[in-house]
Amino acid sequence: MAIPFHEDSRGFSLIELAVTLALLGILSAVALSGYRDWQERAADAVAEADYRSVKLGLSGALLDENSPTTVVMRRLLGPGPLPAPLQSISLSQNVQVSIVYRKRIRRNQRPLTRTTIVVENVEGGKRFRLVEVNGAVVEQQIDRA
Repeated sequence: MAIPFHEDSRGFSLIELAVTLALLGILSAVALSGYRDWQERAADAVAEADYRSVKLGLSGALLDENSPTTVVMRRLLGPGPLPAPLQSISLSQNVQVSIVYRKRIRRNQRPLTRTTIVVENVEGGKRFRLVEVNGAVVEQQIDRA
């Protein structure tokens, strides 16, 4: 069954097209902001995973009595492995790490150690920071960068 053609119907009016374009713009803006939030949360999750692995690896690698007295790594950007004594840990893409570890050895006393770890993803918004003195956590924070 054919639809009859009326001479006065010429297609869509300008108002109908403008309303349709406005609705499409609003929908795409909502979708794009949700997508950016999703990307930032994923980048923060990657940084948190690397933070946990660096924290565990550092405590394991430096518990040895023959460990170096000072380890300083400033702003290493992934991907790739960390230098010794943490060569078993590999950073993910766009993850930046900063580690300062110092061990002071005193005569007839237990060594004094201080560790500062900062891990962040350059695409994310969170920064993970840990400060330990003699294995006790003095400060641990998660900031919005």
